[in-house]
Amino acid sequence: MTRRTHPLRVGVFVLTGLALLVAALIAVGGGRFFSPRESAELMFAGNLYGLQPGAPVVYRGVRVGSVSSVIVRDDGTTLTVPVEVEIDPARIAGPGGLSPELAALVRRGLSARLAPQSLLTGLLYVDLDLRPPPSPVAVQRSPAGLVRIPTVPEPAGALTQLQQ
Repeated sequence: MTRRTHPLRVGVFVLTGLALLVAALIAVGGGRFFSPRESAELMFAGNLYGLQPGAPVVYRGVRVGSVSSVIVRDDGTTLTVPVEVEIDPARIAGPGGLSPELAALVRRGLSARLAPQSLLTGLLYVDLDLRPPPSPVAVQRSPAGLVRIPTVPEPAGALTQLQQ
């Protein structure tokens, strides 16, 4: 004797499975799928070995974003290696609870440098900090229109000595 399947039960089972899948994606993603992100570009002068997409972007120990891409760009005369990062504005609260614009933070001296994530693996992360500039900083933009955060070199020989 064969059992008859009920289409309603199959439909409820499939919809329940899809709802659980969506809930799991939101839980694992921390809700970041729906939060606005602000992209910026960094241009480091040195070697970027160890910096990978997904690496943290940190301000004084607080993760405020992640590296979204590290590519080699040919501008016709030279090869450059821009690093694109995504900053979560909700992680930076300004006066009145509103997030300050990234360009305003750059004018105040926001800059980036590379720092070792792990001495064992050689992975790097982007360390942001307010380093007051000696003169006012003009906000530059990348060819794609992204705010370009100025970079400072790592302390002399710190990373290269560890990599050798």
